[in-house]
Amino acid sequence: MREVFQLAYRLGELQRWLTKAGSPVAPRDFDDGIYTVDMSSSSEWPSQSRNRIEQFGSRSEATEAGLDHALENYREDGIPYAFLFATPGDQEAEIARWSHARGMVARVHLDVLVHRLGKIPETECEFRIAEILDVTTLRKISPVSHWTATTERLLNSPGVHVFGAFHQDEAVGIGNLYLHEGAAYFGGGFVKEAFRRRGGQSALLSARLRLARAAGADVAFSETYGFLKSSLTNLERAGFQHAFDRKIWTKAFAV
Repeated sequence: MREVFQLAYRLGELQRWLTKAGSPVAPRDFDDGIYTVDMSSSSEWPSQSRNRIEQFGSRSEATEAGLDHALENYREDGIPYAFLFATPGDQEAEIARWSHARGMVARVHLDVLVHRLGKIPETECEFRIAEILDVTTLRKISPVSHWTATTERLLNSPGVHVFGAFHQDEAVGIGNLYLHEGAAYFGGGFVKEAFRRRGGQSALLSARLRLARAAGADVAFSETYGFLKSSLTNLERAGFQHAFDRKIWTKAFAV
């Protein structure tokens, strides 16, 4: 269990850096985590919302008062749905109890997978894999999501690499790589529907794994929702292994 907590800590430090660097508004502190408020986001699905509390679970500093403060901010801002992303740690049972007592429901979870950057599978596909360095190309492929805005803000920043899969000069796939203090994070993976099941995402994963290893990272993280079976399969095929789950607690406000 301590190994899981250590992985959660490293993921937390990486997520903290990424969220603070890429957030459209300054994220606020939440005990051992952070939280963001986005007035334009009203989705009831956590994958499409920036109204989220990232509780990293590794520093044993979370408090009920901190959770109440964060939820009250969402309520005052008229946010219809807010989400608490919990991570394994010493306070895991307490976080669950506090969330349940406040009418929050755990509907879905994130699978957290890790790659130790040892053996990287060889991949062959019909697409050309190359880094994307300009926003114009990025917008032609990246689906509208919070990843889109984050990636645009961080494009060409230190530690940020965006790979594209190209078919006859058309950008048809994308995958992001974020490097911070020896850890790598894979996010924003997407391939246009007409070009799926042709090896594009596997090739994008392989290219990012190789760059992460060359950059000196010793572990890579990726997260996917449990119901996205194709995404999970692609990650496992690339050598990622399940490390732990992040339970997502949903709070619906009366607005």
